[in-house]
Amino acid sequence: MPYRPVRPVLLALVSFWSAGAAYSQSPSPVAFKGDANVEVDTTHQNNDVGATQGGRVELNLMGKTTLGDAFVAGKATFLAKKDGGTATDDMWVQAGTERADLKLGRFEAADLFPQGRDTVLNRAGSGLYRANFIRGRFGGASGNVVHLAGNVKLAEGVNLELGLAETRVASNLAAGQAEGLRPVLSYAGNGLVVRAGLEIGRLSDGGAGSGTARFADLRGLGLTASKAIGPGILNLNLAAGKAEGLWKSSVIAANYTVPRGPWVHLEHGRIDPEAPGRRTEKLSTVGVGWQFSLFGIKDAYVTPALSWSHSSADAFSAGLGGSGKATEKAIRVRFNYTFAAF
Repeated sequence: MPYRPVRPVLLALVSFWSAGAAYSQSPSPVAFKGDANVEVDTTHQNNDVGATQGGRVELNLMGKTTLGDAFVAGKATFLAKKDGGTATDDMWVQAGTERADLKLGRFEAADLFPQGRDTVLNRAGSGLYRANFIRGRFGGASGNVVHLAGNVKLAEGVNLELGLAETRVASNLAAGQAEGLRPVLSYAGNGLVVRAGLEIGRLSDGGAGSGTARFADLRGLGLTASKAIGPGILNLNLAAGKAEGLWKSSVIAANYTVPRGPWVHLEHGRIDPEAPGRRTEKLSTVGVGWQFSLFGIKDAYVTPALSWSHSSADAFSAGLGGSGKATEKAIRVRFNYTFAAF
């Protein structure tokens, strides 16, 4: 069913911005901050090219102006990459009050599948649906995608985020991205964080079999719970989704992360291709690592990590983040140093 929510959303935006007219134009407090860090990854995996190295310098700039309980905030994150390129990570504006706000631009909404630490976690085969297709950071051609998220505080510790991504062109969406609605209900209290959300929209099929990208209806859900246990954080994740005519996918995962300490991630899932003659694919992935302070220097760390992943299939579905190999092995050493804060 076609999904065209732009008009009601624009009307809501007009009402939202008009509500701000009641506030005074008198000077208000302004807070500005920023930081810069360098990150370099050296990786070896079973890709027949030996060791590779990547990295970037990241510059973050953020400002916020308040007036009573109203505020306007903005953020930009610029990247200078080791391959000689440049890029923008975050670029957004946010406005609202303590009870409700709206964010527009390039950003990531609530995470329905936290991995604990992202040093390296390569997935074999097709990969898996993890309920983050409409989460955000649309870039490249997908910079044409409209992305916004409204947040409402329903009660103390209870928050509703309603995300929207909108485009008319399937090729604007990269693999692992979709347009549509993404409501996420969150609870935080007593050291526990629980999020439950849906993804309702359309993803691009990448032009498989035709050379022209087309939309496929997407329906998905995710549930995650995080709890502080001992010195670290335990995450439990569940996700399931269906892309009409392409695949069904489900996954369960758990990870435990200690800041400046160990990290372990375990997940198991399945993909049921809807193409005739394709059998069910089962996928298991393990990631482990440890973060160390570098010579005891403040804000300087080295993190060795490795991941292993195996798929039971010999033919794979595109767009789910997998490597297309039956077995994926990788080891990575990451250096990170925050050298400026202002």
